[in-house]
This record gives sequence, structure tokens and C-alpha cells, in this order.
Amino acid sequence: MAGSDQDSKNADSAPREDYRPVGRDGKASGFGTLKRTFTEFSEDNLSDWAAALTYYGVLALFPALIAMVSVVGLVGNPASTTKTLTDIVTAIGPASAAQTLAGPIKSIASNQSAAGVALIAGLAAALWSASGYVGAFMRASNIIYETPEGRPIWKLRPLQMLVTLVMVILAAVVGMSVVLTGPVVDAIAAPLGLSSTAVTVWDYAKWPVLVLIVLAMIAVLYYSTPNV
Repeated sequence: MAGSDQDSKNADSAPREDYRPVGRDGKASGFGTLKRTFTEFSEDNLSDWAAALTYYGVLALFPALIAMVSVVGLVGNPASTTKTLTDIVTAIGPASAAQTLAGPIKSIASNQSAAGVALIAGLAAALWSASGYVGAFMRASNIIYETPEGRPIWKLRPLQMLVTLVMVILAAVVGMSVVLTGPVVDAIAAPLGLSSTAVTVWDYAKWPVLVLIVLAMIAVLYYSTPNV
């Protein structure tokens, strides 16, 4: 009996065949890490999940754009707003999309009453679309962590909507900060009595703040969505 216990203890203390001490062979250790990463990536079908997240992200883009145009249309300059936003659409999508959206963007930015209605509709549509993104991110993160979704629906759905609301607000802050530059920010600063120095400080100081906001958005997603 004692011999059996000793054999079991020796078996437990014996190193695994696939064990490789960290730091002994950096090249081999790095290769093993890359190999395991690729294996997990393939087994979890992460390319499919990346495609799903891209779909939901694009689906939420245009309602969010409408909401952003509406806000700027209420307080900004229609011509500069239209040009700035069509330039953004051109940078992230095909030129045909910018040409298609130029008319509606100009119409919303030029009509304050339409901008108010579009703001409400755009925010509602953006919130609904973004909730699909957060839901897909929850499922993908559970697969990555290899854990089932054990949270009840009455707890999961409010969490999903809360995370979505936080993400939409932060994304709106990022989008508005990008748009509020040049003639747009000048048009807003003048009625508020802000000096050119304050506008210059804003133009430079907003970028590190935007980086921190984007990092906060990523942290919120990875902290709150998986069931771990």
C-alpha cells in the first residue's frame, strides 16, 4: 500500500511530456505559444466570430452616423458637417457609399427639425444594432474562455443593454470628438465665447483622451461580457 502511494506521488510529480520550462529555450517556447494560439483560433472558429462582429459593427455604423449628424446639425455648420462626415465615410468605405449618403447627411444637417427626429430614431436604431454586437461578443468570449453561458436571461439581457448603452455613449463621444474639429468646432466655440487658444488646446488634447476612451471601451467589453 505504501509502495502504491509512493508510485502515485512520483507520477504526480513527474513532468508532463509536453511540459517545457519557461525561459529555458525562448525560441522553442515562443513557437509553442504560437502553435497553441493558432490551434485555439482554429478550434474556436474565431474567423467566423470576427465576421459576425464585423457585420454587427457595420450594421450599427449608419444609425450612429445619423445620430451624430443630427447632433452636429443642431449646433454646427451644415456645409462643413456634410463635408467632414462624407470624408469619414469615404475613408472607411467605398466612394459610392459617400455619394449615396451625401444627400441625406446634407438634408439632416441643414434642417434642425428633421435633425431632432433623426437624432431620436438614430439613437434607437444604433442602440438596437449595437446590442446585437454586444450579444455576439458575449457568445464569442464565452467560446474563447471555453465556458458555457450560465447566466439567466433576466440577468443577462439587462447586462447586455447596460454594456450597449455605455458603449454607444463612449462611441458617440469618440465620433463627436473626431467631427468637432476645424470649422465645426469654430462654429460651436464662437457662441460659447471660447478663445482660439482653447480651440487649439482642444485640437491637440482630444487625441490622447480619445485613445483612453477606446481602451476603456475594450476593457468594458472584455471585463463584463464573458461568463467568468
